Amino acid sequence: MKRYPLIRLLIEVTQNCNLRCRYCFLENYRGVLKKARLIKLMDEAAELGTLFLKISGGEPFMRSDCLDIIEEARNRGFAVRLGTNGTLITDDIAGRLAQLNVYGVELTLYGASDDTYVSFTGVRAFSKVMAGIQNLSSRGVKTTVKFPITKINYHEVPKVRSMFNGMPYLKLIFAAIISGKRNYDMSPIEYQIPTSDIYQIAKNPNIKFVETFSIEPLKYYNYGMLCSAGVTGCTICPDGRVLPCPNFPLEAGNIYEKSLGEIWNYSEVFLRLRNLTLNDLIDCRSCKYLKFCTRCPAMAYIENRDYCRAPKTFCKFTQEFRKLEDEAVIKSMKT
Repeated sequence: MKRYPLIRLLIEVTQNCNLRCRYCFLENYRGVLKKARLIKLMDEAAELGTLFLKISGGEPFMRSDCLDIIEEARNRGFAVRLGTNGTLITDDIAGRLAQLNVYGVELTLYGASDDTYVSFTGVRAFSKVMAGIQNLSSRGVKTTVKFPITKINYHEVPKVRSMFNGMPYLKLIFAAIISGKRNYDMSPIEYQIPTSDIYQIAKNPNIKFVETFSIEPLKYYNYGMLCSAGVTGCTICPDGRVLPCPNFPLEAGNIYEKSLGEIWNYSEVFLRLRNLTLNDLIDCRSCKYLKFCTRCPAMAYIENRDYCRAPKTFCKFTQEFRKLEDEAVIKSMKT
């Protein structure tokens, strides 16, 4: 049997969080991964060949030992990324992250004002987040700020772009497609802006998106891998569940019952994902838009309880985006 190195591992060290974001994918806001099991987990990951380790939550700094956890990871040679909402990053914490030489910090920004933050997270946290970003920048910590565009904050896109001009060690990236929650609640989709608005924003070459909005056919499917979830990486939840990715609520095992190696190498869930082919994609294999679509098996599973079916949210978006692109090409040919 072919062995797959576990290149990327995401560990949700806690589900506790100081924000209550409208479309957070977590099932609840309680629970932490026990420190002793977490340390052992890192050793198991090192044996499996893990290079990149992301520490996330919840909000990881809700744990008083978060910096100790990061230090343990760095001592094992992992390139450590940190996923945070930024509200608790003081200058001292930013300085310690710089000393530990973390690979990067990934921070989500939900708005450009306290009013928007209240609407989105229930907390007036904008100034705290900006202070955290400034602390990271001043300490030379590479930071990626992700701004999910929604109906709540769409009007603040220009302001967000201008806020970070010239700030060192920082990359700003936007996200356009909203997924459902891990408990199969699809209500977050209500906050997604129309495809036509996303299209207008995506036309700006200076705006970078998490998603790939491709005019030319994607080459991704030619690599023989439909998605990296469960193939090159996986996620550990605070209660020990092992998932293909943080958005993919299909349990492959539990680290409180088996070792990470047993789960990674022998779980039927992962073995199945690694052997998927285009022919297994029941709705997608003959779709004319497939080569332009960045379909998400996690979204498909949340919507259908079957990751081989079509994620309707992506279908709708891809078809509308392509139509707008085709109309623009035709219009340009006439002028």
